[in-house]
Amino acid sequence: MILMSNLLIPKNFKFMGKSQQQLYKEATSKKEETTTTTTKTTSIPKSFNVVPLIGSDGTTKKFTAMEALAEAKKQGKLLASLKDSDKYVLKNKGLFWTGDLIAYCAPGQTLGDGLDYTDGNKVSYSLQIPSKFQNLTGETALILPYGEDPNQPNYEFTETHKNFWMVKIINPNSIIPTKIHRNDGYYKFDANLIPNGAALPQGSADNTFRYFWQRGASYIGLLGGGVDGGRQDVGADWWPSICHGVLVYND
Repeated sequence: MILMSNLLIPKNFKFMGKSQQQLYKEATSKKEETTTTTTKTTSIPKSFNVVPLIGSDGTTKKFTAMEALAEAKKQGKLLASLKDSDKYVLKNKGLFWTGDLIAYCAPGQTLGDGLDYTDGNKVSYSLQIPSKFQNLTGETALILPYGEDPNQPNYEFTETHKNFWMVKIINPNSIIPTKIHRNDGYYKFDANLIPNGAALPQGSADNTFRYFWQRGASYIGLLGGGVDGGRQDVGADWWPSICHGVLVYND
């Protein structure tokens, strides 16, 4: 006899023709399957150099996030991910747009079916949220890499009215739900360079940490990477209507 939860179960007990050992093995294997997750990466599978986006006149220029997307598509260039941009940013300094879209709502709220954001230049953005992500709270951001085909990116910005942009998710299967901190600061970064881990101990220096910038409310825009005054930044609050350098893959 075996004692389980104050019940005496015969040793030779079977359920639907299966022994206790078989039932236990199946239950534990299913539990292991449900707790196993796969971490998606924003890196493209090929190994390309990351370089600044050049303007039509052949010189390095700064672009708004929307101009960056339009110019890259026009030139047939892939915007580089935040992760793949890091080496260039650390070496060359400055502030750069990357190809990773990020969207999140205010702390304690849920995304719902739509998200809205207006930046400091009074330019507004609106994003429809796929149903499977609508219950996520402000402690989780949606990150969407640019994609591997410049003619078919995973998302697009369309100006439907003056200073009003609709952001459309074209490939929802590429969305990476990612935990984020809701306080600015230095945090250990994850596999996609998102600083969402442990806080950097005061007085310490560690190259596996980046300074994370976020808004205390909702946000829709591109992730930015930069070195500003010696601080290694990941910007999840930059106004999309502001001009910065843009990083692309050089194929």
